[in-house]
This record gives sequence, structure tokens and C-alpha cells, in this order.
Amino acid sequence: DSQVAGHPANYSLIEDTLPRDPTSDFPRILGTLAGLSWQNMGIGGQTCPQVQARFASDLLALNPATAVILCGVNDIAGGVPQATTLAAITSMLSSARSAGIRTILLQVAPWTNGTNVQMTARDALNAQYAILAATYGATTLNLDSALGQFRAGGTAGNLWDIKTAYNVDGVHFNQAGYSALANDVYSTIPVLPPLPNPPSNVIASAQSANGFQDLSAASRGTCTATNRGQLYVEKGTGYAGGDQIGR
Repeated sequence: DSQVAGHPANYSLIEDTLPRDPTSDFPRILGTLAGLSWQNMGIGGQTCPQVQARFASDLLALNPATAVILCGVNDIAGGVPQATTLAAITSMLSSARSAGIRTILLQVAPWTNGTNVQMTARDALNAQYAILAATYGATTLNLDSALGQFRAGGTAGNLWDIKTAYNVDGVHFNQAGYSALANDVYSTIPVLPPLPNPPSNVIASAQSANGFQDLSAASRGTCTATNRGQLYVEKGTGYAGGDQIGR
């Protein structure tokens, strides 16, 4: 969703929209920290079922070593039934596992614009994410400690609101926030489980001279398993006040 894309300062190349600011490009920051090639496939405002609908073409077809999935806020904001959201997550985790792709499932991030009812629903959804991640051998990460702060009037000990230092509009992060997000995700990478049935080759990605990822078919080449290092970031979150969260 738009958080993966880096809104409002950055839009992914597949969104074909300006502006583009690499300092707010979460996948780029994460890939740099990890020393891995990366793809930012975020599209603002998409729900988990919408992410799942393009999962095969936008992720599985690239045959990455690691997939980072974050979606769910747009589902809550748009009233998507939890069962529908979880079915989409289940499909993506199952498909990634079958393809031999290690997966990090990020839980839905703090959301200042979400109502108390919506944030209670978010907590319930995140609990289900943890169960699904364990079921499918994925790593899961709760983002509250890294990005959230207490909301008065919410449940005891909640971290529902985006930290003031990271908040742009109640939904998106500033440069410092996206950096904190990337560092939190990076902390899980050294302890990722072994690759499940790693395939024999991957799609290698290339970067253009200006540092942005070139997603054209011509830029991709096949490489051997020894060079396997693709980090592909896929995401979906919600919107508030008409401002879409990135995927």
C-alpha cells in the first residue's frame, strides 16, 4: 500500500506518479540495510484481497528470496470482513511457502486516524496474523513499539497512534518514520528461517544510474542460486480521510 510505496513523499515506480524521494522509500532503505536487491511494488489504497490478486504476477513471478508483506489497514478502513482479509493473507503465505520464498508478515501499523473501534479491530487482526505466520512458517513483526505511542482513551497499554516524531497525516510516515520501519524489519532478517525448498534460480534486478529500481522486463536477468539475494517488498494498508495508505 502507500506505506510501502512511501507516501506522501515517494511513489513507487509501478504507480507511475510523482514525487519520488528515495529517503522515504521503505523497500529501498530496507534493501540497502540488508545488502540485498529490492523491488518496491507498493500501490496506494489497496486492500489485502487486491494485493493478493496481483501476488502471482508482482511477486511470485520475480522469484525473490524474501517477501515482506504488510496489508490490512485499508481493509479495516473500508469495512472488508476480517475473514476476507485473512483468506487473502493465507493465500499469499501459502503461495510464498510453496514457491520456496521466506516471508516476513508485518502486522498492521499504528494508525492515528483510526477510531478506537477500528484500532480494536486492528489488534484482533494482528493477533490472527501472528497465528497464520506460525502456521505457514513465516516471520511476523508487530510494529507498535517501533512506530506507535499511547492513545488516551484507548485500551490499557495501547500504542495505537503514530509517534509524533514520525507522523505526517495520521496515516503515513515522514523520512524518520520510514527509516525506523525499515530498521525494525531489518532486525528480523538475521533470524529468518532457512529457505523452504529454494528454487534453482531467481530474477535478478537492476538499478538505473539515478538509484531507482528499473522494473522493465529488459532489466531483469536470470542468475544462479548462489547469487540469490532479491528482497521484494509487498504491502497493503488502509486509508483515512481519503488519503490512501501505501501498499
